[in-house]
Amino acid sequence: MSGPLGLSVGHAHVRAVLRARNPDRIEWAGAAEWETVEELSDAIGRLAADTGRPVRSVRVVLERDMIQTRTIDPAPRLRKRAVRSYVALEALRLFRKNGSPLVTDAQIVAVDRSRRALWAVAVSEPVVQAVLRGCSAAGLSVEGIGPAADVLPFAVESNGGSELVFSNSSSTEVLNVGQGGTWRSRLTPTSGVAPPAWVDPLASLGAEAGHFASAFAATSHATGLSLLPADARAAHTLVRRRRVVRLVVLAAVLWCVAAPTYALRLRASAVAAQHEIVATKASVDSAIAERRDLTAGRTTLSAFMGAEGRRSRELALVAAISQALRDSSYLVSLRVSQDSVVRLTGYGPSAVRVVARLAHVAVLRDVRLEGPVTKEQGAGNRELEKFAIVARVDPR
Repeated sequence: MSGPLGLSVGHAHVRAVLRARNPDRIEWAGAAEWETVEELSDAIGRLAADTGRPVRSVRVVLERDMIQTRTIDPAPRLRKRAVRSYVALEALRLFRKNGSPLVTDAQIVAVDRSRRALWAVAVSEPVVQAVLRGCSAAGLSVEGIGPAADVLPFAVESNGGSELVFSNSSSTEVLNVGQGGTWRSRLTPTSGVAPPAWVDPLASLGAEAGHFASAFAATSHATGLSLLPADARAAHTLVRRRRVVRLVVLAAVLWCVAAPTYALRLRASAVAAQHEIVATKASVDSAIAERRDLTAGRTTLSAFMGAEGRRSRELALVAAISQALRDSSYLVSLRVSQDSVVRLTGYGPSAVRVVARLAHVAVLRDVRLEGPVTKEQGAGNRELEKFAIVARVDPR
């Protein structure tokens, strides 16, 4: 899979690199020469046609001999949004105009933890317009135009140093790289400096690696500075806004389609559930009636079993009381309440003795007289005491 085309524009030459991702290698590299800005547009079109593969986008970087750079160290105290406007207003003081309007951009770069520098770049606007015309004629979408110094550090193996030296036939470019990226570019007249250690895909070009380093780095990294003219920036902003509007409209349409669909599915589910309830109503009612009958039967059976258990206990209680009382005493009534309280009413020669005998019954406790004892005349003119006794059944 190929990414964007990397294009580097230098004085009198244009170089392009097409890079494959899997595996990471250079698929194609080409160069063309130009003298006038019209020839620059044609050279870009020829290179795009020579790739032999469909390419939709391009990243353009401008070599050091095409741009002017300025570094202000330490950086002035400016807000991030004000840096570009500051350099644009001070362009005549910072850069040479050379008879043509300039396109400028700048940013604050972190040199180290406490040091900041202003990194500014300018380029002749006719050159940028020629690049844009050539890319447009070739059907390429320009992702960005910036200085090659921003991406060159990504073409070499990391050596942990803050200075990178790149040599060509007539001069040497020295880049100062800080924590935030490149913050200074200087040209020196010396040449013949040993080339740096290129990354593996670029090193496969051999002696030509240095010429294609900028284009190669542009295929995978975008520049921090943008040298697009004001009208091109406005066009890019308009395209982004239109894309956002399209996404918003598409999202709204999808929501409008999804909401009725969800409502219809919900309605269909409700209707299906209602039909199922109607279809199973008879079976459900029958099952509920059977469950009710089973519950009633279980309750009745429990009541019978409880009554039988209580009857057995009460019979045992009556037998124990009968054995405790002598024949001279007899009961008129015996009542056992739900809270296990026993009340006895009867006659006997001595109510106190009856209480004493009942106190020895194992199943009774708290035996006592309830109310006063009265004497009445019994059969055979015997005098008997009428008693009312209350006791509690031992739950054990």
